[in-house]
Amino acid sequence: MIVYRHCYVCNAIKLSPSNNSTTCIECLASGYKWCATCKQSKPTAEFEARNGKVGSICKECKNAKQKFRYK
Repeated sequence: MIVYRHCYVCNAIKLSPSNNSTTCIECLASGYKWCATCKQSKPTAEFEARNGKVGSICKECKNAKQKFRYK
């Protein structure tokens, strides 16, 4: 299924990897992703990857959430 969505990184409507993605395939390929928590475009190296997929929250935001949760 082909999905076109608004990409928050390049601010255009482009081909998306999924129905709920905020980053287009082109931006992911160039190494950038949108963080759903801090609402910033960051390099994909700042996100955790599992099974070849990049997470939706950057490591900084994820660590902050975990610190808040376990206080």
